[in-house]
Parts: sequence; structure tokens; C-alpha cells
Amino acid sequence: MAVDELCANITGNEVVFRNILRDIVEHRHERTMGIHVEPTLDPKAPLERLLAYTERRYGKFTITRFERPEPTTALFGFHNLACMSGGGADYIYRVNPDNSVVFQKVDSIIRS
Repeated sequence: MAVDELCANITGNEVVFRNILRDIVEHRHERTMGIHVEPTLDPKAPLERLLAYTERRYGKFTITRFERPEPTTALFGFHNLACMSGGGADYIYRVNPDNSVVFQKVDSIIRS
């Protein structure tokens, strides 16, 4: 996904995006590849700071996917690209009418 498109999706769905960030931070030790989620990630940070996580950075947590294919679904992906120690995942979330989110499943995993 192109960074411009990714940032536009995030900006247009900011509440859902922040709710997903809150979920991945709270459950990073329970989720597949959650160890690669930035432990200091703050879902309440200004949007500009959160959008900086979409920039490809070697050895750093990077948001690679955020899509809303349906009103009740969100797709979120991240990776930490590093030689022999990187990884990431794409998650599928159910989005409720109040924009709260519920983790559904892992869509794919990335290992490097």
C-alpha cells in the first residue's frame, strides 16, 4: 500500500485507527508477532506523530496497512524489518457501530 493512500485511510478513519492502536498496545504480548509492536506507542499522540510510523524504517515498528474494506471491518498491518530479528503481521478487526474494535484474527505474518 502506498504511503499516501495509507495516510489518507488513517486520516479518514482516525477513531477506528486509534482504537486499533490501543488494542495492539494493550495486547502486544498475546498477539502473534505482537513483540514487534513499539512498546512506547501512544494511541493518544497527535495524529502527525502517529502518521510518522508509516515511514519505512529499518529496525523500527512501521505501520504498513490500514484499510476499511467494509463498514464493519478494518485491516491493520505492521512490520519491523530487520535482518534475522524482524517480523510483523496483518490483523483483521470487526468495527462496531460506535467505532470500537474487536480483534478477529491474524490475516498473515511476516518474518525476516
